[in-house]
Amino acid sequence: MSPLWAGIFIAGPLAAIMSTVDSMLIMSSAAIVKDIYFHYVLKNNAEMLPPKKVRFMSLIVTGTVGMIVFFAAMNPPSLLVWINLFAFGGLEAVFFCPIIFGLYWKRANSTGAVLSMIFGCSVFFWFNITKANIGGTTPIVPALAAAAAIFVIGSYLGKSENPEVLKVFDF
Repeated sequence: MSPLWAGIFIAGPLAAIMSTVDSMLIMSSAAIVKDIYFHYVLKNNAEMLPPKKVRFMSLIVTGTVGMIVFFAAMNPPSLLVWINLFAFGGLEAVFFCPIIFGLYWKRANSTGAVLSMIFGCSVFFWFNITKANIGGTTPIVPALAAAAAIFVIGSYLGKSENPEVLKVFDF
C-alpha cells in the first residue's frame, strides 16, 4: 500500500480504539463520582454536590484513573490478550447471528434469536472448557456454525413476524 492508504487504514482502527478508551474513562469517572460518591457517601443529597464540585471531582477522578491505566498499560499482563480474545469470541458467538439474520432474513424472529444466543454461548463455553478442536479451528467457528443452525431451526419453530412490522423495515 502507498503510505497515504496505509495511514488511512491504520487511522480507522486507532480512532475506534481511542473512542472506546475515552468512553470507558468517562464512564468510570461518572461511576465513581455519581454512583459511588453521590449515592453512597452523600446519600443522594443533591445540595451537597453542586455542579461546580461535580466538574472538579470528575476532572480529578478522570485524571487519576487515566494515569493508573496509562502506567498499567506500560507493562500489560500476557493473560490480557487471551481474556480479550475469549470475551470477543463470546460476544461474537452470542450476537453475530441475531444481528446478521435479523437484518437480512425476513423469516428471523425472537425465538430463533434467543435460542441462537443461548446455544452459541453454550457451545463457545463448552469448546473453551473442554479444549475440543474441530479441524484446527478456534472455538468460535463451531459456535457460530451451531448458533446459525439453531437460529434457522428456532425461526421455523417460532411464530413469524407480523407483516406490518416487516413492511416498516422493507426498502
